[in-house]
Amino acid sequence: PTFFTKVSRSDAFFGGSGGGNSKADGGGGGAKPRKRLRLSEDPDLFRLLASGAVRAPRSCVDNEGAGILLFRLGPGEDCTAHEWTALEKIMTPDLVCRAGLYVVERMLEDPTNQRKGIRIVLDLGGSSSGVTKSAEKGAAYLLRNARGAFPLRIKAVHVLGSAPWWFGRYVTIYMSPKLKGRVKYARNAYEFTDFMKKANLPIDYEGGVKFNSRAWVSRQMMREIEDGGFCSLEDCALVSSKS
Repeated sequence: PTFFTKVSRSDAFFGGSGGGNSKADGGGGGAKPRKRLRLSEDPDLFRLLASGAVRAPRSCVDNEGAGILLFRLGPGEDCTAHEWTALEKIMTPDLVCRAGLYVVERMLEDPTNQRKGIRIVLDLGGSSSGVTKSAEKGAAYLLRNARGAFPLRIKAVHVLGSAPWWFGRYVTIYMSPKLKGRVKYARNAYEFTDFMKKANLPIDYEGGVKFNSRAWVSRQMMREIEDGGFCSLEDCALVSSKS
């Protein structure tokens, strides 16, 4: 059985109408066709998640067992610098948000995350200014769109690395006062040991968790194709507005 109530219209889920496809601001380019959150129907979503830019390895948990949703928009274990350069050309806040929503859906298949909540990590290290803005706006849209649609508790939002002076403009707009108080800034991943064991960090953060994003994405797509009961939000088209 599904653990959230499926909505029948994207406007009902995303809280409004309008939207667009402008790369600059995620809006103003006319209404976008509705899309479901399915890798088999969205090649750009597949490419972004296969790069490891947005991921949540099952063994990457805090001291209470809550999962970690990690945004690391840059080259890494599963993405070369050349591949990342190609990805930057399709990077938009809408795409980052959809990637986050897809991974949140998969995280909430685990009853522990339903009970304990999740933590969000925004790793800004090595990202260009444009990608950093896409990451922040995408996370902001995620916070707005997921609120009230998932049985989801966000324990904290951890910002890793040096944040630009403008950082926080978009994310905090969509946060409740309580959640704003849960935004934490860290200079490096070593500071995460305040709430999780180092061994539970991914190997690219000098932890012990190995995760193959390409293999994970391939498994999820096969589930979509082979499992008629695959749990996914229907009519999932991001309605974004100019900020």
